[in-house]
Amino acid sequence: MRWLLLVTVLGACSIPGKNRISAGGGGDDDGGMTSTGDDGGTGGGDDGGITGESDASPPPPLVLELTSQPPQMGNQPDVTFGFAANQPADLQCRIDAQPFVSCPGPTQDFKGLPDGAHSFDLQGTAGAQMASIPTYNFSISTVGPELALTSYPDPEWKSRTVTFAFTIGDAVPATVMCQVDSGNAEACTSPFTTTLPQDGSHSFILSAQDSLGNPSTTSYTWTIDTVAPTLTITQRDLYTPPFPSYTTNKQPVFYFSTNDPTAATTCKVDSNNPFACTTGVTLGPLTDGTHTFSVFATDPAGNQNEASNTWGQDTVGPSITSFVADCTGGAPNAYATWTATDAVSGVASCTCGYGGGGTTSCTTGGWHGEGIAGTLSVYCTDNAGNKGPTKTQNFVTLCNLQ
Repeated sequence: MRWLLLVTVLGACSIPGKNRISAGGGGDDDGGMTSTGDDGGTGGGDDGGITGESDASPPPPLVLELTSQPPQMGNQPDVTFGFAANQPADLQCRIDAQPFVSCPGPTQDFKGLPDGAHSFDLQGTAGAQMASIPTYNFSISTVGPELALTSYPDPEWKSRTVTFAFTIGDAVPATVMCQVDSGNAEACTSPFTTTLPQDGSHSFILSAQDSLGNPSTTSYTWTIDTVAPTLTITQRDLYTPPFPSYTTNKQPVFYFSTNDPTAATTCKVDSNNPFACTTGVTLGPLTDGTHTFSVFATDPAGNQNEASNTWGQDTVGPSITSFVADCTGGAPNAYATWTATDAVSGVASCTCGYGGGGTTSCTTGGWHGEGIAGTLSVYCTDNAGNKGPTKTQNFVTLCNLQ
């Protein structure tokens, strides 16, 4: 009974300030109780007394703080937050917009976060008190700068000087390095120009690293070839070099060879447009006159070589444009003169026939032979081998030699 009474009294005697509550016995059976305030006073009994105190000062405010956090811009997908409270509290945290979860602390790990912007929130309760921290925002980037080559040599290049242009598609400042073949990498900017000492296969490596340490690399390989293919015309019709200066064939056939099997070959006649061709190409039919056949061999790098042949095409023999007989010297001294022309290959020779006395090479001729058929015949041959028409003159009639 005494314990129950004491609890009741303590519950009933709630006095602001600092209070001491005492309970004592007045007799052997029921005891006694006295209360002493700030001004003193005691109560006593045979069984002693009980004294109690209470402090009604409010608790301190709940305060939360971050003790460690990832950088606001980082390249690690796993992050750790450290935090603390100034008194025992029930703490909860969350990453981004996810639901709050219990975070007893003093640290909380978050693993495998994707690249991009993130946020961290922390809140806590202690009794009726609630507290939180301002949202902590941070970003993760694990990808290096985006590299793009915007200008570079062709895969087959005929110059030993090359230029590369590039872009660095990254908002974070980057360190850019260029390397050619097995040489040392060097800091560079776009455009980057270098001269190589020799033909052959070469490589260019572009690397960049952003301020977070994320690397990127891209490369390009090409071949330098500064030597043009060799090219030779090996045959025209049935002839090998040196070729005859003239031909009577209106459709000549040309054969050629090159030392580069990758070279593309094109052909051209005179000033006409080039056309793709292979060895054994047939031209024409062509008109009589002077012609030039040209063949070009171009390798994949653009190096080009040319071979050509010029000739005269002549399919018509010489013509005799004048034929004059002179009888003033009488029969033994009668003679004839003529003019022969050939516009393309020129007159090579003429042949005269005197009556029935056969033929002979001639330029001017006379007729002697009374009693022999008094007819002189002449034809000429050009340098292409064409025989022209025959001209005749009857000296008997012309010179009245009957």
